Amino acid sequence: MSYQWMPIIGEFDTAANRIVFKGHLISPPESGQPQPQPMGSVGILLSDHKMVSGSLRATIEFAEVTSFSVCEIIISYDHQSKSMITAGLGGGGGSAMFTIREWFPPTPSQSVGAWTPYELSGDRVNLGSVPQLL
Repeated sequence: MSYQWMPIIGEFDTAANRIVFKGHLISPPESGQPQPQPMGSVGILLSDHKMVSGSLRATIEFAEVTSFSVCEIIISYDHQSKSMITAGLGGGGGSAMFTIREWFPPTPSQSVGAWTPYELSGDRVNLGSVPQLL
C-alpha cells in the first residue's frame, strides 16, 4: 500500500517507505527572564489514508537517546476541538518509557492546554537499551 505524506509541523524525509523526522533543539525566545532549557522540536506528519479499525505498527530508532527523545503517534484527532490522543515512547515529560495520553488545547476560559495521561508505564532509562517497536 502506497502512502502520501504532508508535513504540518517539522522537517521530514519520507523517501523509500521510511519516515525520518529531522528533529533538533529549539532555544527559547528572549524574554528578559532567566533562560529556560532548550526544548526538542516537534513534528506532525499527515497521511492520505484514514483508519477506522485495525492496528498501527512502527519501528522507532533514535540516533541518540537524550531527555528530549520522544516519539508518539497521533491515533485520534478532533478537528473541531483540536484535541488528540497519542501513544508512544518517552512522552509525558517524566520517567515513563511508554505513554498513552490525550491533549486538550486551551479554551477561551483557559490560557494553557493540558495533557491527561491514560497510561504511563515502563522505565524511561531503558529507552536506549532495547530495540523499540511501537
